[in-house]
Amino acid sequence: MLPITLGPDNDWPAWGFVMIAAGVAGLIFFARRQVATAQTASAG
Repeated sequence: MLPITLGPDNDWPAWGFVMIAAGVAGLIFFARRQVATAQTASAG
């Protein structure tokens, strides 16, 4: 959360915010994949 709150005031580069968004997207993808794999394993 630190880059979101202090980043603009300290002239942090924009790619820091892009990396935060990519990390959130990656976690969502991972969670969905894990759920799909668990459902497939329990069905078979």
